[in-house]
Amino acid sequence: MLLPGIMPVGAVAQNSDRVTVARVDFRPVRLPQAPQREWFEILVELESRPADGSAGQVTGRMRVTLELSYEFSPVGAERRFEFYRTSAEVVGLMAGRNAVRFYLPPERVRRDALRGAPKFWRVLVAPEVGAPVPPVERFSETLADATVRRSFEQKLSSQAVKNHGVLLPQYLTPFVGEYPESTPAYTRAEAGR
Repeated sequence: MLLPGIMPVGAVAQNSDRVTVARVDFRPVRLPQAPQREWFEILVELESRPADGSAGQVTGRMRVTLELSYEFSPVGAERRFEFYRTSAEVVGLMAGRNAVRFYLPPERVRRDALRGAPKFWRVLVAPEVGAPVPPVERFSETLADATVRRSFEQKLSSQAVKNHGVLLPQYLTPFVGEYPESTPAYTRAEAGR
């Protein structure tokens, strides 16, 4: 589902590469070979325009970071929040639409009864490390106020660590081979070992 009230989109420029966050979508998904196991997919759709004259019309490396916070108010219990953060680095983006996907596993989907968008979310897209441009930022309407956004960032910094490794990029899930036409290639640190 396309979320209403999303903040205006910025763009990352890297040697004139342009990347915008076109949309962010949240939905439950299942694999045909495991229909009883419901995952939760977060689609980050990027629109890219490589620099004029770039070989093969492909941008440089980009790091996509996803940050989430779900709010829970169980009956008879105190309200709580779960914070998640992860990143994926793509080798480059072809001109046009590209999709970077992240997943929460079935155990969290079931435990927390995940449905729809989280209360707070933010996507950051940054060019290669060391590039002199700030990242593109797109976030939920609930983070429109700067004070709320700072509070989210502080809580995320202190509380996301307990969920480290739970929110996964597509290449670390059973969905690794899905969506081959729109999924960019990812860099993998372990490939250089």
